[in-house]
Amino acid sequence: MLKKTLAQLAGGLALLMSASTATAHYPLLIGDRSPDMGQRGGVINLTYGLGELHEDVFVDARPPDWVRGYTFDGGTFDLSDQLVKNGKVSNIKYRSRRIGDTWVVAHVPMTWSKHDSTFTETTVRTVIHQGLSRGWETPLGLPLEIVPLNQPYGLLPGDSFRVELLLDGEPLSDAKIYAEKYYNPPLQKPYPAEALLTRTSRTDRNGIANINLHSPGWWVLFTLQELDDMEKDGQSGVATLQDAVWVYVDEMPAAFKTK
Repeated sequence: MLKKTLAQLAGGLALLMSASTATAHYPLLIGDRSPDMGQRGGVINLTYGLGELHEDVFVDARPPDWVRGYTFDGGTFDLSDQLVKNGKVSNIKYRSRRIGDTWVVAHVPMTWSKHDSTFTETTVRTVIHQGLSRGWETPLGLPLEIVPLNQPYGLLPGDSFRVELLLDGEPLSDAKIYAEKYYNPPLQKPYPAEALLTRTSRTDRNGIANINLHSPGWWVLFTLQELDDMEKDGQSGVATLQDAVWVYVDEMPAAFKTK
């Protein structure tokens, strides 16, 4: 039974952010290229980590207990043993051979954070597209889940991205969804105001929200929800669910540009 208000939800985000600057640490699962693999597929090098997106700074991330692929026809396959530690991040060399959309999901179990005095369970994911546009719209059954309502690839600068937020499979109203771009190379100081770096939208009574993606590159859509207090391994604190979805915005093709 949920007992946290919207104000408490906003307070939960503050656990991740500095009071003076926009220094949110977001979970990452991003590729070295567009996740649209065309008709023939190919290789995409995925990076898993935890970082400050405008500074391109990574910190030590909790390792996932599993990484899985979810296929459009309801199948799953394990990728956990392909995650290779590389400094503060980990990498997966993923070869797309399957027609359709495949969600790659990393899951971090409910774990105590001494720094924040909370328990947190996190999912972070991106979709790999090959040929057939099918599967991106299907909920995966995650505890907290941002479900795209428009295609999460083939995105162009300025597109409005529409999502539905589900908690245990049910629409979640009055919850905030945050969007922030990963800058590589990083932004130069002085940084823009926090409100310009982090786009924020609130879900309506049906759990629907819209977010504008203003420029090319990788973008995270992030949400969290606080649950009841819990006790585990001698610790006591708030239990928090987090979900992060990464999408890629392409450069505007020359043919689309007006003269």
